[in-house]
Amino acid sequence: MNIERKNQWLVWIVLFLLVMNFTMLATIGYHVYQSNCEQVAAVTQLGVEADAGKFSGRYFRDQLQLTPTQMDQFRGINRTFRQQAQMILSELIDKRKQMLDEMSKPNSDTLSLNQLSDEIGGLHRALKQVTYRYYLGIKQECNPEQQQKLHDMFQQIFINDLPLNYPGNQGQRGGGQHGNRFGR
Repeated sequence: MNIERKNQWLVWIVLFLLVMNFTMLATIGYHVYQSNCEQVAAVTQLGVEADAGKFSGRYFRDQLQLTPTQMDQFRGINRTFRQQAQMILSELIDKRKQMLDEMSKPNSDTLSLNQLSDEIGGLHRALKQVTYRYYLGIKQECNPEQQQKLHDMFQQIFINDLPLNYPGNQGQRGGGQHGNRFGR
């Protein structure tokens, strides 16, 4: 009976270790999968940012055929937008880096990850709000024909979720601070 009891304990220990190993392998597999997804997203974002170069001040001037007075107004609107957008984008990069660092820990804190997710969502909301104010500011300076062209230009941006050639993401695509979407 003593041998049977020992064998029974050994069976339970082996089962426990098998479950632990399976859980560990599943966790590692999940993190590898997430890492690959993030790398694909980063590469996709870099391609989108390269396409966004056409949304420069010159592009707006040429596409909308802005008058010199309108161009002066545009520069002021554009400067404000770019300053606000850059601050938000810098915060996004920092939060994404913090999130990746937390996810990479052996014992990730899900409360911290939830908080970071909420903060990233708030920053995305703020960026969209800055963007619509930018659009409305430009629209206010445009005549009806220019407003239609502006609509067509922004339609490309909103449907494809292109960045508006934000400062800081130009010329650093090779892995600089802003070249990698996740930070990282």
